[in-house]
Amino acid sequence: MTHFDLRADADARDDARILRFLNALTPLEEPIAWIGIFRDALADLLGDVDRVSISMNLQSFDLEHRVAYGHDDPSPIAPMVVPRSAVDDLAGRLVRDAAASGFPVGDYRAPAVFAYHAGERTYLASIMLWRSRAMPPISEASLTMLHNLRPFITFRLTECIQRFVRDDRTARGAGAMACQIGARAGLDGDEREILALALSGMSVGAIAMRTGMTSAAVRRHLAAIHRLTGTFDVGEIIRRFVGESDE
Repeated sequence: MTHFDLRADADARDDARILRFLNALTPLEEPIAWIGIFRDALADLLGDVDRVSISMNLQSFDLEHRVAYGHDDPSPIAPMVVPRSAVDDLAGRLVRDAAASGFPVGDYRAPAVFAYHAGERTYLASIMLWRSRAMPPISEASLTMLHNLRPFITFRLTECIQRFVRDDRTARGAGAMACQIGARAGLDGDEREILALALSGMSVGAIAMRTGMTSAAVRRHLAAIHRLTGTFDVGEIIRRFVGESDE
């Protein structure tokens, strides 16, 4: 008669899920796209969680707003800086934010909220785990798994926010350049925004993610930009317009 070690089998399944979770986190290129990948990977890792929401506190890294991911599209929320001592109050504030944004809070149990900090007072983000009222509560195994991943998640969230801020600062400089080029070439507002993101080095896919446009729409705007500027690529725009402004 064959005997199976159910505990060992469960551990093996957990190891496989964690490996799948780690493999799903592709190299960080576009922070907003990465957050979506991260959220979906968490939902897969924690099999008894019905929905995952992530709230990133960008204000701590000198931006002007927080951004929530997990309901529909990323959306700005009121600024928040949260010390470690205020985590209990934070959970309530996040639930109220979710309800205000149209999330059906009443369909779910009170969420499990994991807050992440860099240092003592720099609040990075929160992960909210939602479970339908019609289902049993989230298991202790899932909560323990997420707790054990805290150092890794803190590192990746810090990396994501720092990349977002770096990209934002680059985009600000590129934005000023795009305004100057746009004024000379007669670009409209959308075309100037697309140009600024392209000048900052973003791909068509990343621009689409950042602006909420489709990739096809971004390509149409880029084609219009090149037609109006008489260029074929971003490098030629820089050589033609930036070179002239420096003379």
